[in-house]
Amino acid sequence: MKLSSFIKVILTSFLQEPFTVQFFLDSHLYVEYILSMDKKEKVEYWLDIADYDLETAKSMLTSGRYLYVVFMCQQAIEKMLKALYINLFDEEPPRSHNLAFLFNKLGISTSDETMNVLNSLSAHYINNRYPEYKSKLSTVLDKKKAEEFLTKTERTYTWLKSQII
Repeated sequence: MKLSSFIKVILTSFLQEPFTVQFFLDSHLYVEYILSMDKKEKVEYWLDIADYDLETAKSMLTSGRYLYVVFMCQQAIEKMLKALYINLFDEEPPRSHNLAFLFNKLGISTSDETMNVLNSLSAHYINNRYPEYKSKLSTVLDKKKAEEFLTKTERTYTWLKSQII
């Protein structure tokens, strides 16, 4: 199921029932839906969401929300790594947001530069989740730094995707 169809299912359910989207995502129905997919469908599912997150990062850059550029870059790479994990092992990926940890589970090698990108995105993801760090990050991340993160993310993203296709 493409992401747009999945979002349609969520919104339809959300509008018909008085529960939040997060409740739906955490619900038993969602888990059953994901588990009922075959390997190819699961990989496509994660790729669709990864693509959506990367496009969101680009939109955040355009709108000047630099902190969220980096946050969405981390999300895009995390989901790409999970798609690659499923593609390689045909099993559910580890539940982690640590990009280096997820990458190391793949058993493939990469450059120090790529590992630095993964570690940097993970650090910003964690710090972005806590209010006391969020305000500090907001002052450090300007347009130039956000563009650098996005460029490095796109390069890493493309390389990871080439490992699937």
